[in-house]
Amino acid sequence: MRCRMDQAVSVFSLLAEWETAKQRGQNKSPEELCVQCPELLNEVRAKIHALDSVESMMGSTDGCSPTLLIAPVEGIEASGMHALCRGKTVVTQSSFQVLRSHARGGLGEVVIAHDSQLGRDVALKFIQAPYDRDPVRRKRFLREAEITSKLQHPGIVPVHGFGVDASGRPCYSMRFIEGETLQTAIERFHREQPQKSNRENNIALRQLLQRFISVCNTIGFAHSRGYIHRDIKPSNIMLGSFNETLVVDWGLAKQLQTSKSSGETDTAAVPNVIAVEEGEAVASNDNSDEQLTRHGGVLGTPAFMSPEQARGISDLTPASDNYALGATLYSLLVGRSAFSGENVAMLLERVRAG
Repeated sequence: MRCRMDQAVSVFSLLAEWETAKQRGQNKSPEELCVQCPELLNEVRAKIHALDSVESMMGSTDGCSPTLLIAPVEGIEASGMHALCRGKTVVTQSSFQVLRSHARGGLGEVVIAHDSQLGRDVALKFIQAPYDRDPVRRKRFLREAEITSKLQHPGIVPVHGFGVDASGRPCYSMRFIEGETLQTAIERFHREQPQKSNRENNIALRQLLQRFISVCNTIGFAHSRGYIHRDIKPSNIMLGSFNETLVVDWGLAKQLQTSKSSGETDTAAVPNVIAVEEGEAVASNDNSDEQLTRHGGVLGTPAFMSPEQARGISDLTPASDNYALGATLYSLLVGRSAFSGENVAMLLERVRAG
């Protein structure tokens, strides 16, 4: 029986386990790593060999040059491809010069870097140093990279590659988007509304609604591929300078019909999640209604999550994302979220009550 991603660890997770063991002075063989997934043995063995080879080539790296691995070619017609290329693992080494910090969440941090080989700026997302040795958090970070890379759609930020820096910290490179969040656009629209004519306001509202329709199409695509986002809200929607509309931060995304045997729990820390104790108010620079929180096993943003998500139900359906889309539309039209509270506990209780 094949070891599917929703039933056991992925290749990246196995590589993370191998890296963690190596940092601790242990040497785990591919056979030991793939005891439960023997069908992944050849791929894991090839990637470990590639990582070892690149490590020796990198020598005195500065820590800003992740090694990007391209998986073996499968199912490609022989015509037009040299025989030596078929089924091979190709290893590339991209050099990134970090330019500036861009954003930091509960688990991940994003920096803007320059790709010296292709001459472009990209976004590099790293797992934060305190968490890179935690296998649970590391697995969640790797899973976010995998899910985002698999959802290839104009409304989802494309992932260019995955790798590790010289210290073994995993990261992945993405397209860098210049623009603003839908949250910022909504706040500006309602702030400037009294100073503008009805015609100008109608045009601005229609433009925002068109962006919202693009988000619905993107989430619909994700649902068709078997994934739910679980954290749809205006601040997780990026508006590019040339009419791009992208849904970002898939750190809470989950594959539908996940097997209980996978060992996945909703109580581990995830990117941009703030853990709060019962009854404790969230302290952050963001709007209190916008907080991501882990509250008694609940993951998500209280003001935009569905009642069933607020109750901590793990077997969510696409309807939960659709509810969050409705909450986002409410915020767009009214200028504030549908629910508020003096603290997270009160806010969650109101959401659960509908």
